[in-house]
Amino acid sequence: MTFQAPGLTTANILSLIASATSLDATNDATLIYQAVTVAGQVASTWRRRGWWWSRDYETFPTVNETASYNLRTVNTNAMQDLYAPIALWYDDSRRILPITKEEYDERIAIYGDSGSPEFYALAGDLTAYIYPTPDGAYTIDVSFVRRHSKIDASGGDLTVPQEFQYGVYVGGAVELLQGDHLHDPSFLLHSEKFKAVMLAMAEAEPQKFDPAWSDREGMALTVPPDTKVFTSAKGLTI
Repeated sequence: MTFQAPGLTTANILSLIASATSLDATNDATLIYQAVTVAGQVASTWRRRGWWWSRDYETFPTVNETASYNLRTVNTNAMQDLYAPIALWYDDSRRILPITKEEYDERIAIYGDSGSPEFYALAGDLTAYIYPTPDGAYTIDVSFVRRHSKIDASGGDLTVPQEFQYGVYVGGAVELLQGDHLHDPSFLLHSEKFKAVMLAMAEAEPQKFDPAWSDREGMALTVPPDTKVFTSAKGLTI
């Protein structure tokens, strides 16, 4: 027998949710797809952990004497789907260490150095401020957690692994719609059914490397699949 992947299409998801909620698959399609999108977004950013299927890597070049770079737009929208950066590196495989924006401002005010990148500070609009101010073109590598794409009648990227699509897209959307929680996606953080799907997905995740223990190209210490591997200066974890 030929293997068939267990995933769903957007049409499958629409039909299943309409049947479970007594909504109309035609007249209520916009509402249903909105719930599907929200459920996917909650799953993809679950406790900011960064699943193996929601991570991505992109690069951008620095400009001489330019310190700030909006990560979502710096490279022709290559990171438009960025939700949260995990780590920054530059082209000799050195990790750029995160500091607070306050510390960055102090360093600029006191030292005002230019040179090769050593630190970066992240502002709320996802602008990275690099210190020292780059004195030339350096290729910056960014690893990040992606936002989930919008799901609608024309499609959308069902990024959740196929084995878990029913639990996330159908189960999560049904809970949001039946309880009138579409305006409050955080409801799914407390849903026992949804948390069970997240736990199963965490157990299925491959072992990953802790970037704090190695350079980008070297071997690193493996950590359990549900271990947070990045803590920002503000205490947020992935």
